[in-house]
Amino acid sequence: MKITKIEVFPIGMPYARPYEQATGTTKVARRVVIKVHTDEGVIGLGEASTLLPNRTGESAQVIAVVISNLFAPLLIGENPLQIQHVMQKLRKASMDKYGFLYSKTAVDMALHDIAGKVYGVPVAALLGGVVRTSIGVSRSVPLAEPAEVAVAAEKIVKDGYKMITIKAGLDPAADLERVKAVRHAVGDSIPIEVD
Repeated sequence: MKITKIEVFPIGMPYARPYEQATGTTKVARRVVIKVHTDEGVIGLGEASTLLPNRTGESAQVIAVVISNLFAPLLIGENPLQIQHVMQKLRKASMDKYGFLYSKTAVDMALHDIAGKVYGVPVAALLGGVVRTSIGVSRSVPLAEPAEVAVAAEKIVKDGYKMITIKAGLDPAADLERVKAVRHAVGDSIPIEVD
């Protein structure tokens, strides 16, 4: 089996409400979806998130260019089932193991998707098997005054979420007040994480 073509699709999905974080507010989730085609007709899908390009240097545009111009020529002709070999080739091309992490993630995901389809098993089986059948989902409260954050946290718990994420990072004293307000509002049984 050989890789014959790579397609790259930068996409934007509007958030239902703006996503707030210490570095600013985002209204659109930017992603890059890729399709890795093989000579046997098996197609693998991969995806890369670009939530924090200011931290990683990888915007949707950068990921699209890296995959299309740097990685695709290296991938064509490779056996997609030799995942470690292919990923090592991409690591060398990106100069170190940390360069273009999101771009490499999309390729890795697509290669695992191909392998799962070829072997007729879920990707979880390729990675050692299913460990859990459900996961808890956290919901973020807005980066706002403690009283407003507490009200938002109460609503999140009423909506059924079992964990709350509090955005932080600009003012440690204000961050601590937000955490205290949320803890007081939701009680001790709801886990709180700080992002």
